[in-house]
Amino acid sequence: MNYLNELIKAKYGRVRFFIKVDTAYYFKKFLTRLSRKLEDNLIKFMRNHPEIYPRSQPFATVGESTFGGGLYLKHTRAKDGKTIDYGIVSRAKVTAEFVNEMVDQLVAESSTWGDYKYHISGTDATAEANTHTSLLGAIGTARVSGSQTEGASANIYRSVATITYAASAAVTEHGVFNAAYTSSQADGVLLDRSMFSAVNVVSADTIAFTYELTATAEA
Repeated sequence: MNYLNELIKAKYGRVRFFIKVDTAYYFKKFLTRLSRKLEDNLIKFMRNHPEIYPRSQPFATVGESTFGGGLYLKHTRAKDGKTIDYGIVSRAKVTAEFVNEMVDQLVAESSTWGDYKYHISGTDATAEANTHTSLLGAIGTARVSGSQTEGASANIYRSVATITYAASAAVTEHGVFNAAYTSSQADGVLLDRSMFSAVNVVSADTIAFTYELTATAEA
């Protein structure tokens, strides 16, 4: 006999009817909501405390002209439409291939110099290296063409693209290229390979990637 029936019995002397409460169902529902709330609060905490989340640390060095990449992502779940904003997830790593390409473009410009808008993600967890020329565990071959705009200031290049997933995956890497895939993952020039903690997706989930390249003038 549950608590509600005890109250009825105390008031009327006997239970005139029985009310059944599925406590297991409501307790499970409560735990699900609590888990989602904790997940959202943890993400916000990590984003607001860069001192314990090193990938959020600034990259600029006083007295030097630098390039720094920044990757932001938002994961939208197909099952309930909920969007989780992870904020900044990586600040590494602009490649040597891109820097060399920049010098080549100063010597003789080509049309591909303005095409750093092709996004792709992958599942490899190997740390970034500036020698990389492709992702190490790309999901499929298609690269999604993103937007090309200035960021919050004139020295920031921004490209935004949304990738839709056809199957479950633990997404851990992202890259921006200046060409679509044709025959090899190394097609085009890789601007930046970014690593981050796994974002688990299922079929029809999407991730909106925002990549920013900040060029800092010498002080």
